[in-house]
Amino acid sequence: MLKACQTGGAVIDWVIKTRGVSFRHAVELLRADQPSFAAGDGPVVAKDTTAKLEPQAGYKMLEADFFLSRSITSSGIRTMKTASVEKKLSNNASVLEYADTKVLSRSDTLEVGAGATMMRTEKEDRRRDTGVGMLALLGLLGLLPAWGQSVEVVNVTSKVLERKSRLPGEFAPYQTVDLHARVGGYVEKVEVDIGSTVKAGQLLVTLSAPEMKAQLAEAEAKIGVLESQKIEAEVKLLAVQSTYEKLKAASATPGVIAGNELVLAEKAVDVAKAMIVSLESSAKVARAAVDAQKELMAYLQVHAPFDGVITQRWAHPGALVGPAKGQALLRVEQQSRLRLIVAVPEGESGNIPRGAKVAFTVPAYIGETFAGTVARHPHTMDAKTRTMPVELDVVNTGLRLTPGMYPEVQWPYKRPRASTLVPPTAIVTTTERSFVIRVSDGKTEWVNVSRGLAAGDLVEVFGGVKDGDTVVKRGSDEIREGATVAVKR
Repeated sequence: MLKACQTGGAVIDWVIKTRGVSFRHAVELLRADQPSFAAGDGPVVAKDTTAKLEPQAGYKMLEADFFLSRSITSSGIRTMKTASVEKKLSNNASVLEYADTKVLSRSDTLEVGAGATMMRTEKEDRRRDTGVGMLALLGLLGLLPAWGQSVEVVNVTSKVLERKSRLPGEFAPYQTVDLHARVGGYVEKVEVDIGSTVKAGQLLVTLSAPEMKAQLAEAEAKIGVLESQKIEAEVKLLAVQSTYEKLKAASATPGVIAGNELVLAEKAVDVAKAMIVSLESSAKVARAAVDAQKELMAYLQVHAPFDGVITQRWAHPGALVGPAKGQALLRVEQQSRLRLIVAVPEGESGNIPRGAKVAFTVPAYIGETFAGTVARHPHTMDAKTRTMPVELDVVNTGLRLTPGMYPEVQWPYKRPRASTLVPPTAIVTTTERSFVIRVSDGKTEWVNVSRGLAAGDLVEVFGGVKDGDTVVKRGSDEIREGATVAVKR
């Protein structure tokens, strides 16, 4: 039997010192199928059964076949058994020590078979070198595991994750409109220019359309004609109605007038009344035409729809404009209140704090912080960027901020439930998987995880670990799954 080495890195440290190689190179040397390995001033140990080694001073040669199977008992003792005829070394075996660890005592038995070559010391002053040789042999044979390592561990913690992400944003006007000419005409006068601050209802552009004035005059004249005709019809109605009444009175004396004359007089009264009604209807239509013409002529004056700033001007006096041209006259933007559009990543869009105050900075005012209020989100993701364009309302006092600026937003984020957190060094990433090494009852277990958000000096993980689990603080795939380790905190 061979007692367990309490420090699994001892052999690797020794190889680094004697060979002057890196840690990874030392591990490769111990695992490689080399025919021999020189232990500095210590004994030479060979894995090649055909090698012939001369004993050094203080050492005695033993011939044996080191064909070993291995197992680890609960007491930490490694048992090695041979696959051939056994020879036993007991009692006369020397005590081997390395890094203050007893490797082989006089009362232990090392079972070996015929064929291989190894050395042991018979002098007390050579014990350390021989211990190094034995450990090097175990490393070459792949028998030195990490189960004897002392590892630093930490407990998995959990808390509701809150953080502020730095996200880019963009300012847009709260309202913006391009003003077009509703009717065709020539630009007579432009009252404003780019940068002008305007109020709702303020006159901005005056157009000229002489033909529209002529059409209005014609419609108004038609109303006058119809009203004259109506007066004439009303006078005629009075005449025929008087005639009818006289005939009706005379018809009371039999034979004075013919019955047909009374009927004709009555019909004449009805015709006069109908003419008046017709003229009244025509006059109403004419007045409506006049009103419509006046409304069209009102479009010759372009007014501001809301308080804002003129940001573009395309119209100049003398230019022909109208619906057929398609060219806008001016652009008005409301900048006293802005929309701050923030593209929130999909991973942080599940808990948008509506109504929350969000701080942001702009390059134009270094060292100054502004704030906006979360107002609107579209409840849909941009298919190209996988982000949600959330809008904040920003009161722009003094018009210091302008549309088109790109602020940096301190976007607040809070997980809806507690997150599992570990140190980032605890996560081991290989080409095949990411995992942490959980330690339970001194045994290691590789648990697959995936990374989440960073939280200070910790990182969020998703997987099979939970709050209170013990994991290796500095994970490495050198710590094999199922190994026995000594825990330190």
